[in-house]
Amino acid sequence: MTGNNRNNRLVSTPQADRLLGLGGNDTLVGRNGSDRLEGGTGNDFLDGGKGRDTYVGGGGRDRFKLSRREGRDTILDFQNGVDRLALAGNLEFDDLTIRRSGRNTLISAGRDQLALLSNINSNQITAADFVTL
Repeated sequence: MTGNNRNNRLVSTPQADRLLGLGGNDTLVGRNGSDRLEGGTGNDFLDGGKGRDTYVGGGGRDRFKLSRREGRDTILDFQNGVDRLALAGNLEFDDLTIRRSGRNTLISAGRDQLALLSNINSNQITAADFVTL
């Protein structure tokens, strides 16, 4: 499913889908499948829903939703100091464990693995990188 250069709201089907926002400040919402959400340019909000989703924010100040019991998502282009990780479902920064996993950063809450930040040093991730929904 592909948007345009305006502000789009794209919602996936229950299967695994690819949502591409292109330009504009887009909201991309996945459902139960393992979706690929690509914001494109603009300040986008990406919410993969349940499943092991892949996020590509693109340019702009993007927000990536993290929530318990929705599967571990992979964020391929997190821009430290620019993008934000949006905590949902009563999650707070103090609930998180942030650790190195190879060349990546793994973010967990208890036994729930929330996100893998590709090619990001775990020492760079601080409370300033998070917002609460």
